[in-house]
Amino acid sequence: GSTTNRATPVVVQDVGGGGALTGVVAVESGGIHTCALRQGGTVVCWGDGDKRLGDGLDRRARSAPVGESRSWNAQPTPVIVQAVGGGGPLTDVTAITAGSAHVCALRQDGTVACWGDALSVGLGGGEEYHRGKTPVLVRAVGGDVLTGVTAIEARYINTRALLSNGTGVCWGYCGFDPPRNTASLFARPAAVVIVPTIAAEPAEEEPAAGSGEALLAVYPNPTRSRATAALTLPQAEHARVALYDALGREVAVVFEGYLGQGAAAFEVEVSALASGVYVLRAVAGRTKLTKTLVIAR
Repeated sequence: GSTTNRATPVVVQDVGGGGALTGVVAVESGGIHTCALRQGGTVVCWGDGDKRLGDGLDRRARSAPVGESRSWNAQPTPVIVQAVGGGGPLTDVTAITAGSAHVCALRQDGTVACWGDALSVGLGGGEEYHRGKTPVLVRAVGGDVLTGVTAIEARYINTRALLSNGTGVCWGYCGFDPPRNTASLFARPAAVVIVPTIAAEPAEEEPAAGSGEALLAVYPNPTRSRATAALTLPQAEHARVALYDALGREVAVVFEGYLGQGAAAFEVEVSALASGVYVLRAVAGRTKLTKTLVIAR
């Protein structure tokens, strides 16, 4: 609730002040702004107010006389991010990600909305130099709204998204041209290759049942709320089974402990996870197995 530098943490206030901000499920910080995803799928932001907060206001920093510090017109308490075009709060958000001067939100319907200063990054709405005081919908190359997004990740000056078909797209400054050492600006998403971190280690070929080798299976697949992971070991080992999202982040530990020889089954609870493609990974001794799990609702 203030703009004073502190050496120890302070409690973030609720919208309008008068109490602590509650119901937060995720937090993302950019260059000089922070946003929080709340239960129910709404988003609030605070910090530098120069179009990065998504509430429709333009808190431009004032010009400062020589010898004085520039004012950033900071917003010390959270404000509610507005919907595309304004007229109410942005809703149905399942994930947020923040870059240097922009924020993007993934929604339940697989679309993405972004806001902030796009002079250097592009918001994906089709205008290279658009500044979004309120969110704009990210559009595909042909101009239609980009759909089928399962995961998003903002970098310093670009944003990347993984699609349900396993392909990836990027908008903003997404690549470098070595001969000219200049970045490529994509006002709308362009296809890129996004390899989840967990996929950097190729999965071993699955042996046939009864072969005396380790086996990993997951069913039903796709699933809506829960699945069963079945791990078969040829000998007793310490084992760890975990679930990773499309960006390689561990989202759940299914099992960790000592397993005897033979088959074991574990419940994989995914009701709190967003729809998309995930990777189930089992490590037992020197054995490493992976299986893809699709959550579809």
